[in-house]
Amino acid sequence: SSQTESTTGTPAASSVLSHYETGTWTATDDSGAGLTLAVSDFSYTRIGDRVFVSGYFAYPTTSDTTNAKIGGLPFNVANDNDARGLTVSWADATTLAYTLPIDNQDQFRLYDSSGNALTNATLTSRTIYISGVYRV
Repeated sequence: SSQTESTTGTPAASSVLSHYETGTWTATDDSGAGLTLAVSDFSYTRIGDRVFVSGYFAYPTTSDTTNAKIGGLPFNVANDNDARGLTVSWADATTLAYTLPIDNQDQFRLYDSSGNALTNATLTSRTIYISGVYRV
C-alpha cells in the first residue's frame, strides 16, 4: 500500500519507518565515583530518530560530592540542543529535578529545579524515576 499526503493526494515522501527497535538498557554511574546503582525495569523503544526510555534506579549511600552523571542510554544523544527531552523525578524528595542529555554521548546529568547540578551525595539513597524521549 502507498501513503499519500492528506492535503494534495500525492505520494508522501519518507513515510516509512526508517528504524524500529525495542529493548532494555542499564543505567550506570558515569560521574567517576565508581558507584553501583541498583537498577530496575529499564526499557526503550526507538522509532526513527526518536528514542523513548523509561525505568528507575536507586542511588547507594554516598558522601561523594562529584556532580551526578548517568550513562548507559541505549543510543548516543544527537549533537543538537533540540535533541534533549528526558524528564526525571524521585519518589522520596520534594525537590523536582530535570536532566540534561549530553550531545554525542549516552549520558545525562541531573539538576535541581533551580538549575544547580546535583551531586552524588545529594542523591544518596534516593530512587530516581526516568521517562522521556530524546533524538539520535
